[in-house]
Amino acid sequence: MIRSFRFLGAAALCWMVACSGNNQPGAAATCVVAQAPSTSVAGASVGLLVVLKDASGKVATGYTGTMKLTSTDARASLPANATFGASDAGSHTFAAALLTTGAQTLTATDVANPAIQCTAAVTVTPGAPKLVISVPADANAGYPVTVGVTVKDLFDNAIPNYAGTVRFTNSDAGTGAVNPDPLTFTGSQGGVGSTSATFASLGDQTLSASDSGTPVASGAGKVRVHGLVYTAPDTGRVRLVANAAQSNPQVVQLDMIANERLVVSTFFLVPGSFATGMNLPIDTTRVGADTTLFTPGTALNGTGVTVVGKGVIGATDHILYTVLTRKRVAASILGQGTEVQPNQVFYSVRLKLQQTATAGPVFDGAQPSPLLRASVRDQFGNDFVGQNEFGLGRLEVR
Repeated sequence: MIRSFRFLGAAALCWMVACSGNNQPGAAATCVVAQAPSTSVAGASVGLLVVLKDASGKVATGYTGTMKLTSTDARASLPANATFGASDAGSHTFAAALLTTGAQTLTATDVANPAIQCTAAVTVTPGAPKLVISVPADANAGYPVTVGVTVKDLFDNAIPNYAGTVRFTNSDAGTGAVNPDPLTFTGSQGGVGSTSATFASLGDQTLSASDSGTPVASGAGKVRVHGLVYTAPDTGRVRLVANAAQSNPQVVQLDMIANERLVVSTFFLVPGSFATGMNLPIDTTRVGADTTLFTPGTALNGTGVTVVGKGVIGATDHILYTVLTRKRVAASILGQGTEVQPNQVFYSVRLKLQQTATAGPVFDGAQPSPLLRASVRDQFGNDFVGQNEFGLGRLEVR
């Protein structure tokens, strides 16, 4: 029996039998990203699998290059470059955190061959909310200030569709302080609103806000409150002192009082007048007249006398003019006298803080203006208490 044999070429043999090395993947030529989420909450960890492939699409299991992860999110928290090892077998898992809302991409790039590059698109949504409270750095006591409320996530992304009610607490419990009413967002305000608050106590104050959401959104703003402070004089037969019961950081009442027993008398049978007055230069950018600027006291009151007084602030010279006069009547006896007891009030003036006042002195008795004039005079116009015997303190916006 004669048998025939036909020679089979190498290609046919490889078709019938696997040729050694033919199924081994080649060098990495491309990469793909797998398992990346299409959306992520700001700040959450985003995992993605980077797979290297050869030119024919097989996983490049022998890849030992280094891949770098970058992002369109400039604030993203990205991992360090990863050098693939044998255990990776051509694929490696990366984790990143995207912080900026909107459409973002993560890109894996071969450090040595930038042509090997692949990307994943991720839409970032806002994270947990917080309240950003804006108040002026400085406020004047008794005057309302604008309070801004902006709802953002913990990474400062806007939350334009926020809906909820924000409530406020104020560290200032002083008389006249006004806490804002609750502010309701319906989701159509773009996460931005405003209200107002009034502070009454000097120094640093805090306005806090929170909602009833889950988790609770909260925030706070700090403000430094300025107001009127009067420092009383140490000496003076007649002194200008603050009436604490009638004063606050917005309005101060200053009483002109006798600091000792004062007796002015005459032995002439003629009518006379006894008066006290002052021309006091003040800074009218810091204070103005309260609703009632001048009120006569009782120091010059007496039987059969008329007491008149007036106070005004000069519109152009910025001087507080005050005067109080006791008109005397003729008598048939000698010795008409005026006696004023210690702490009796000649008159009072009320000065109000200007809304736009800045910190600084209104007047300072220790460094008086050359335009200052003050005295208590007898019926002949002589100074019974001279200017150098007046005690003037310091009024300032602090």
